[in-house]
Amino acid sequence: MEAVEEFISQPVAAFFLIVALGAGLGSIRLAGITLGASGVLFIALLFGHFGVQLPASFQDLGTILFVYAIGLQAGPRFFNQFRHRGFVFAKVGILVITTGAALTWVLTQVLELDPALAIGMYAGAMTSTPGLAAAMDAAQNPTVGVGYGLAYPFGIIGVVLLVQLLPRFFKVDIKDEERRLEENDSKESRLDRRQFVVRNPAWAGKTLAELEFRQLSEVNITRIFRQGKVRVAVSDSKLELGDVVLAVGRQSELDKLRILFGEESFSEEIFETTDIVSRDITISTDKMVGKTLAELRILKTYGVVVSRVFREDLDFVPTGRYIMELGDLLRIVGSRDDCNRFVEEAGQQEKRIYETNIAALSLGIFLGILLAYKEFHLPGGVTFRLGLAGGPLMVSLVLSHFGRIGNLNVRTPRGAKYIMQQLGLVLFLAAAGTAAGGSLVQVISESGVVILLAGASITLTSALVGCAVAFYVFRQDFLTVLGVVCGSMTSTPALGIVSGISDRSESILAYTAVYPVAMILIAVVCQFLYFLL
Repeated sequence: MEAVEEFISQPVAAFFLIVALGAGLGSIRLAGITLGASGVLFIALLFGHFGVQLPASFQDLGTILFVYAIGLQAGPRFFNQFRHRGFVFAKVGILVITTGAALTWVLTQVLELDPALAIGMYAGAMTSTPGLAAAMDAAQNPTVGVGYGLAYPFGIIGVVLLVQLLPRFFKVDIKDEERRLEENDSKESRLDRRQFVVRNPAWAGKTLAELEFRQLSEVNITRIFRQGKVRVAVSDSKLELGDVVLAVGRQSELDKLRILFGEESFSEEIFETTDIVSRDITISTDKMVGKTLAELRILKTYGVVVSRVFREDLDFVPTGRYIMELGDLLRIVGSRDDCNRFVEEAGQQEKRIYETNIAALSLGIFLGILLAYKEFHLPGGVTFRLGLAGGPLMVSLVLSHFGRIGNLNVRTPRGAKYIMQQLGLVLFLAAAGTAAGGSLVQVISESGVVILLAGASITLTSALVGCAVAFYVFRQDFLTVLGVVCGSMTSTPALGIVSGISDRSESILAYTAVYPVAMILIAVVCQFLYFLL
């Protein structure tokens, strides 16, 4: 027994034992619900109760790694989402979060709760680990973790149950909703390819470069069919009446070409040929990274057309201004020999694709820490700082959106982001849990039932308000409403339930749009809320 106690008194050994037991607890499924990584928190609370403590630096490092990885993951989509329905989703997310914060403030005053316990309860009710990190950073009090631990279980279970009951409550049949969406589906969320016949005399005899069609429509013309032969569409390709062109782009952009050319063709088989092929190639050579397509002159140098690019979860038609990055997946069109030549030049070195630029990663984290401690002055003489949960998050969102600092590529492979996120999360949860575990029993005996009920009321009220506003005020379809609620409550388990209800993507798209907003805002609100209590 003494040997075991001596072993777990070593911080590193104790950490990995807590993670192992917590992961086991988190994987247990009851009624389709699991605690996931939060199992680590509950095991850490238990260890802390029996006197095991981890260094505070574990918690700081965990916070930094976790939120920085989240920002790297969300950044590429975070800014783009607002160009569509992002502002509507953001408004609902802001309403949900501020409703929960206002209710927390009221309950804290009425029930005379300890401020540190209250903001932990708020973060737990909103199921937000970055919120917990921000609350711990603001309060510097381990009681925050107890409030989070008491409110978090119902935060998970409550939202999971609620998204299954909301369709009945609002009298919506999901199958009918799916059929209605299917009928109105414009397919604007994905790239498509369509064919057009040149009927406009004004276009005959002119090259693609002379037509400057990219100023009229954001599409790429990749192939031309003329007199039974398929050829690659290059800038000096002249069009003739009766030519059939193959274009790639989004539906709304492709619709413009019908007006420009004069007629659409539906003979897909005419472009089936062994002479012209398409290949998917992953960029893994430094001589192409950081340069635009215009600078590389890919079409003139290699004779191939880049028809589309896949980066992270994004799929888009590139322009000449597009900057190539390591790991980009390009779809190229050209002759078999030209495509093979470009593949050889572009790399296809699998090891390079998964390498992490440690210098760029470390520099980004360093900048995030600098921003974390910068004080911002607000009206009334109040000062505010983003803290370790906010600074690295903001920096990683911006860097992952732009992809580089000058000539330094800051993109991180997906696998590296995932392991950094998971490692940071368990570091944070283990350290926060052991710190809070010492006062666990006392707080439960004094405020346990009150915190449970107060946290449940925050969870249910916030989710119901968000659902009602998204459905009745913004007139969103109900699958989108459910995704917005899941994202606003930062509840991935609830999204999993919604995804099981319907195979359509509306809920997932809404979730990804609102989740980064909610994640950032909850972290900021937790710090403001603590100063208000």
